[in-house]
Amino acid sequence: MPLILFDFDGVLADTLSDMLLFAQQVCDRLGVNHIVTQNDLNSLETMSFAEYGRQCEVPEPLVEEFVRRCLERFSEKESPPAIFSGLAQAIHELCQDNTLAIVSGNTGKNVKTFLIQHGLDRCFQAIFGVDSPGGKSEKIEQARRQFGKRGEPVLMVGDSLSDIRAARDASVKSIAVSWGHQSIERLLSASPDYAIHKPMELLDIIRRMNIPDRIITLAELRRNDGGRYSRKWIAYNGIVYDVTDCPKWRGDLHENLHFPAQDLTSELPDAPHKEEVFLHECVKIVGRLEETVER
Repeated sequence: MPLILFDFDGVLADTLSDMLLFAQQVCDRLGVNHIVTQNDLNSLETMSFAEYGRQCEVPEPLVEEFVRRCLERFSEKESPPAIFSGLAQAIHELCQDNTLAIVSGNTGKNVKTFLIQHGLDRCFQAIFGVDSPGGKSEKIEQARRQFGKRGEPVLMVGDSLSDIRAARDASVKSIAVSWGHQSIERLLSASPDYAIHKPMELLDIIRRMNIPDRIITLAELRRNDGGRYSRKWIAYNGIVYDVTDCPKWRGDLHENLHFPAQDLTSELPDAPHKEEVFLHECVKIVGRLEETVER
């Protein structure tokens, strides 16, 4: 059972407008002459409210006050921030077979309020917020000690350079998201293990990590191909899937596939459902296709 750790701001919560607005308000109150822009966030080497304040030209003696006032504004909001489109569904599916936790520079209280508002509070086992001791890499290690299983992968999902570097420092895999506070180009410069553009792509990464060791021969694949409208197994990108329980789209998919009992990677782009068919709950991974296994 993999352990999946999520950053909060910019990964789960769409807080960009709040981050810019609150920082500008606090700068104005503190007498700091600075116009806050998204580039202030994108330029950060370490994604924290303290570093954000410094980037906004807040004098060092006022940095702690900047942090306190920004977090206070988040807690005083009448309603929690929005969740990114498609993420709630992905989280609900991921928490069925994986352990989820949050590692954030925001407060545990603010994160908890957000999770309750969006019906996700039961999906996460713990929140390691700014009120928890240690930096991000230390919190990742703490989460791994508390929830990680021997031999099971641990992943950190983030939207900042520091998320990716913290994951590397803690010896866990990193997943960079393109919808967060820092640009995907900047994140790629830190060489994350994975980069995704849609929340549902998380499911594909996790499922591929859980591929059984079983090797499927072409003969076995052929025996489990029931023909038109009754296909049971299908191979794509060297992975064999069982689609027996997916009658709704199985026939439509087969209409566009004319080469049964082989890997259909070259054919699937013309199919109506494309790669997204393999993210359906009814799809099960059987193993790897024999001819694609390195010898």
